[in-house]
Amino acid sequence: MADVLRYFADGNTARGYISLMESNLSDAGRLLLVEGDSVCERSRSIYEIGIEWSQKGHDAEFLHCAMDHGTIDAVIFPGPGVAIVDSGSHEAPIPANAQSVKVRAGDPFRTQAERDAAQSISRQIRSELDTAYCAFAQALAVHDVWESCYIESMDFEKANRLSGELIDSCLGDAIGSGKPTVKHRFLGAATPLGPIDYVPNIIRGLRRRIYLKGRPGTGKSTILKKLAAAAQERGFDTEIYHCGFDPHSLDMVVVRSMGFAVFDSTAPHEYFPGDGDETIDLYARLIKPDTDERMRKRLRDIVLEYRTHIARGTAALAYAKSIRDRSQSMADDRGGRTAELTEALRQALGDIAGA
Repeated sequence: MADVLRYFADGNTARGYISLMESNLSDAGRLLLVEGDSVCERSRSIYEIGIEWSQKGHDAEFLHCAMDHGTIDAVIFPGPGVAIVDSGSHEAPIPANAQSVKVRAGDPFRTQAERDAAQSISRQIRSELDTAYCAFAQALAVHDVWESCYIESMDFEKANRLSGELIDSCLGDAIGSGKPTVKHRFLGAATPLGPIDYVPNIIRGLRRRIYLKGRPGTGKSTILKKLAAAAQERGFDTEIYHCGFDPHSLDMVVVRSMGFAVFDSTAPHEYFPGDGDETIDLYARLIKPDTDERMRKRLRDIVLEYRTHIARGTAALAYAKSIRDRSQSMADDRGGRTAELTEALRQALGDIAGA
């Protein structure tokens, strides 16, 4: 049975739009860039091929779009080293070792008026995205203050010991098979509907899952960075999942060959352990026990301000998506070439073993 992995490789973050696509395409020996009349048509074609190949037994990675998590930006088949990418989705350069095949169906613009309208729509979307990024940046500044409330109450010696214990527990004396492959992804994304993630899918099937609990500033990201560095130094292929709000922060590390995932299981991606899972409460282990009570009023004000900025940013994303959706509905009406595009992809992939 083929494995299907779902994640985000781009994000609308407090530091602007960030793409991590390049990291995930690094092993693609053949890359198909899909062009067509609309995002929806390209996404549907990529998705259909992804499902077809997974049903044939190929492991597949579906890369979801941060602007619309129902849209597929790319599908990667790690076994044969094939990737199919929406050419309009990401700013990352094409890997040097990839063969680029452009598949196209139709001309997206039939008149100058359509081109002018498309440029106007793009400017409107960009304006709303800039508003969202500004709001998220303000939220990040508030989040830094939130973190400081706990950092000033942290026992750093205990934190260092805990990091070392976790690394020893996860990796032991094991050594990887060689030069590691490192994939950078997002654990979740800030979307027009709010935060979305695929954590249950990402950690499914791993024999060891460690849930980090704690307030902002209790060291979750720092511990994950140390674990990721240790895994790479020992030669393990490593999946590093960045925070969809602040990409400088980490939310998860997965080493599949060792069968473990360690992740920040707090809002907005809070999950609860099942049988056999482990929990590490960093607030209980590293922070002065009266911190929440002593800082109650200040923390209440900080959280309110933070949520206000996040709500403004999410509303701007939602408006940007509504503009894009209206534009795409016109392109869909004009185009209607999903079947043609999908068939063109099948033909381009026909000479690959197993297709």
